[in-house]
Amino acid sequence: MKRLLTLLLAAAPAFAAFPNGYSYCKVVTTQHTMVSGPSDLTNYPLTVMLTDVDLRTTANGGLVNNSNGYDVGFYSNCSGSATALKWELESYSPTTGAIVAHVLRPNMSRTADDTIGMFYGGGFNSFQSTAAAVWDTGYKGVWHLGDSANPFIDSTANANSSNAGTYPAQTAGKTGNAQSFNGSSQYIQIPNAASLQMTTAMTISAWINATSWTAANEQTVLKKNGNYILRHEASADPVGADKLAFLWWDGTNIKLISTNNPSAGTWHHVVATVSSNAITGLYVDGALASTTALQFTANARVLTNVETFGAQSGGGEYFAGGIDELRISNFARSADWILTEYRNQSSPASYIAVGPRVAAPAGNRVKHSVTGGV
Repeated sequence: MKRLLTLLLAAAPAFAAFPNGYSYCKVVTTQHTMVSGPSDLTNYPLTVMLTDVDLRTTANGGLVNNSNGYDVGFYSNCSGSATALKWELESYSPTTGAIVAHVLRPNMSRTADDTIGMFYGGGFNSFQSTAAAVWDTGYKGVWHLGDSANPFIDSTANANSSNAGTYPAQTAGKTGNAQSFNGSSQYIQIPNAASLQMTTAMTISAWINATSWTAANEQTVLKKNGNYILRHEASADPVGADKLAFLWWDGTNIKLISTNNPSAGTWHHVVATVSSNAITGLYVDGALASTTALQFTANARVLTNVETFGAQSGGGEYFAGGIDELRISNFARSADWILTEYRNQSSPASYIAVGPRVAAPAGNRVKHSVTGGV
């Protein structure tokens, strides 16, 4: 019996003090089947969307202390020696424990599940990471569009936040909140910035939920006059009637038309890619939905105009419906990256699971107003 007791004690985990005084941790596991293609993805901003009763504030029966969720953080694992990751907390609900976070993963494996530690229950009163650090230099603008009012914040270091427009209204989106455009007057304007002036390569991605596609005029998701446009063509358009299109300006509009038109009344992930002086792809819900790549010249491009979401510059071509999670990169993302992003954001519960609660040693925990098992 003495020998058995000795073995059991030796096998018990040693709980070192949690980093930064956190009280609890759960392992968040992402299935490797989410990752598309033959290779791992590098510097992938994993979108973590989940609802957990532990993540409610103590006033609402949970174990989080700060009403803004500042004491929720992401680390390499749930050990006392875990190192802090780079994350952005897009949204947090103190009453339900729902979070939307973006966590930078240096490597997302296609063969092994990815695990990180989600710590909570600390004593923090400010955000513990740098949002811009999640988005590498390839990202030139990331607008989650969950803001309750102007400015609509760019999460990248480029700080391309809005400064004008006739503003839409906050609504429930695909990843947290989004913006609902009325189709007649509302748009968001982004100042002209060198980081948004694309010349030979780019990727635009967004979630859209159109009210309808029956309007007589085009409906713009994003437009930088004289450079690039992502919009739905009017039903009377002779080339792309009632279809999603991406246009590039090189003196004349070079237009790639979708063959898989996103239906109205539901959220769709839409992506356009440009590479090596050619429009190379138009994707809907992770699948290529365009005709043959179109070559263009580098002449006559206008790089000095402002950028607008939901309409053309100054109004017109108004979009009716929701726009969410709009991102711009200065190179063409691969088809595997695009499909992985679609899987990640369209069905997070299918790929991301949360393990049981692990508690720090009693002397390491921040005091809470509620009690419970660990």
